Amino acid sequence: MTGDVTDAEALLARPGDAAPGAGLRYGYRLGGLALLVEAGLKSEVTAAARLCPVPRTPPALAGLINVRGNIVPVFDLEQALGLPPPEQAPEHVLVLGEGEAAAGVRIARLPESVRLAAPAPAQPPPALAGYAGEAWHDAGGTLWWALDHRACFRHLQRQLSGLAPGGPPPHPAAATAASA
Repeated sequence: MTGDVTDAEALLARPGDAAPGAGLRYGYRLGGLALLVEAGLKSEVTAAARLCPVPRTPPALAGLINVRGNIVPVFDLEQALGLPPPEQAPEHVLVLGEGEAAAGVRIARLPESVRLAAPAPAQPPPALAGYAGEAWHDAGGTLWWALDHRACFRHLQRQLSGLAPGGPPPHPAAATAASA
């Protein structure tokens, strides 16, 4: 079952919000982190049951899914970024982007609407090094990270395609997790 395609840009800040970018956005949770979907990025939720595993690939590639005729890679970002595994099995795939630029993320819970209250000057956790943008607090005090999904997906795709001899260097968090 596929959810409606959503446009987070339609939910952006209302006139009079305190800070530029504050307002309503979509977010999801992975490995104890709260991550924002980029404003204006087309997104869609589908059932993880439609996921087709790809034999002999790294665990970071959860599989492939067909989204309206486009074969979309789906990543296990907890595995790829060295985050703790989810407490419950991922039942959904959050597809970010559209057409050939789309990629998916396995998620345990549906994305949620998040009312961003104020920017938060914070250092990104090691798992998000190189992929984290701004941090925001919501009204309840939860810290939400603007994840550069495109950069993260490009890195994972390069890693999986083996474009460079020996592949690109691992993500810093994955290297830390491997040495632990």
